[in-house]
Amino acid sequence: MFNTLVKKNERFEYVGDLASNIKTSDDNLAFTFTLHDRVTFHDGRPLTAADAKYTLDTLLSSDSRKAASFFDLSGGARQPYITKTEAPDARTLVVRLSKPWPQLLVNLVAIPVIPQGSEAAQKTAPLGSGPFRFARYDEAQHFVDLAAYDDYWQGAPPIKTLRVRVIIEANTLQAELKSGRMDLVPPFATLSPDAYRAMSEDANFKVEKFPGANIVFAVQRRVKAAR
Repeated sequence: MFNTLVKKNERFEYVGDLASNIKTSDDNLAFTFTLHDRVTFHDGRPLTAADAKYTLDTLLSSDSRKAASFFDLSGGARQPYITKTEAPDARTLVVRLSKPWPQLLVNLVAIPVIPQGSEAAQKTAPLGSGPFRFARYDEAQHFVDLAAYDDYWQGAPPIKTLRVRVIIEANTLQAELKSGRMDLVPPFATLSPDAYRAMSEDANFKVEKFPGANIVFAVQRRVKAAR
């Protein structure tokens, strides 16, 4: 549902997501992010540097777990690495640091950019700029329904609806996958290596293994072509 300023590519390099260009000052105390143009939030309003500034300022004034990594605790006092954020124009965000901090881009990967003034509403009505928009949340059944955002700045998603479910118990997860009520199990699922091995030998499933920093698996249910 969201985009961030920075993401990791397939080579684990930190590159721009909403940022089309990232420039570092000679003293490493300022990062200038140039944002892509024509990016809009799901309600149609344009995403600007003011929204990115609002996102960071809101985060740094909070006591959330994500905010903690933006503070230096080495001296015993909680000192922010970011001293100031600036939005001199609609497409330029400047982040100023108290001292050189190589982890800035690393930590920005996990920070979704939200519209100005939307923090309070995000819990019940998430609003972002990503390829899918929030449709509904069923608290009892632990799922979120998402719909494709056709005006997504990188092109409309070919998948038009998604249901994301939270299933903690591994046996239930396997049963739902085998029954066809689920299409994809992500790499961070609770399935055991034996379960992955068994499903890799089942013609109904496709288990993907790919290189990375850790050993991860993804399971996809095979779709039979209609006759």
